[in-house]
Amino acid sequence: MNKNIFLKIIVIVFVGIVITTKFYPYYPTIKKYINYRKEKVEREKEFEQQKKIHKVDYYPDGTLKSESFEGVTKYYRENGVLSYVIGNDIKEDYDDTGTLIKKDDEKNLEDEKIENEKKEGNYKGYSPEGKLILDYNYKNGKLHGIQKVYFNNSDKLYSEKEYKEGKPTGIHKVYYADGTKHYIIDYNFDKNKILSLKYYYPNEILKTKEIFLCTDKNQQTLESSEEYNSDGNLISKVTEKGKLKEEERRYYYDNKNLKSISFYRNG
Repeated sequence: MNKNIFLKIIVIVFVGIVITTKFYPYYPTIKKYINYRKEKVEREKEFEQQKKIHKVDYYPDGTLKSESFEGVTKYYRENGVLSYVIGNDIKEDYDDTGTLIKKDDEKNLEDEKIENEKKEGNYKGYSPEGKLILDYNYKNGKLHGIQKVYFNNSDKLYSEKEYKEGKPTGIHKVYYADGTKHYIIDYNFDKNKILSLKYYYPNEILKTKEIFLCTDKNQQTLESSEEYNSDGNLISKVTEKGKLKEEERRYYYDNKNLKSISFYRNG
């Protein structure tokens, strides 16, 4: 064997013995740290995946505002009562008490399609007390035109929505029990997607505004969102472009004058 190679082997073995002797007492700690880092990476991957399918928003007082899970979003009123559910071909409307007023899902739509095959023109539905609660219009058995829903046992309009050939289109309005605007949805008929969603305070001052983007693959993503206080002043604005997310936050003095503006960015 070459003398230089033999010397190198001796040096490597010696260094290995020294390192092993010096660091062996710390091996359990090192192994524990390596396992911790591995578990942390796995948790971060799992969290990133959860963020893609689960999103929760709150009102300033901590009350749940909305929650999205696997394409279905539930919107709540400030008092915590469920208001509206949409996503994955599900559309549900609830009144101020949280009572389901109208539900459209694949099964109900299919049943309604069979039932509505004979319907043409105007159709009215009444409560057991004889109060008008539904005022629908049909064409060829499909919802077509302006559709109205009223609060139970009340003459107050709950919602006013437009349909074309069975699909939502244009501006859909939902009202508080006193007749003021609650929220407004703007639909894209061609893609059957929401373009924008606006919520209002009971005094009809804009509360939140969300703008959605329909991609070429007919997928819907949130493009921007704005939140206002009860005085109508902007308090938060979020813009999303791909993985880039930018947020602007505004703070005010008690006299309602602007105090500061902060900007955040990630992605």
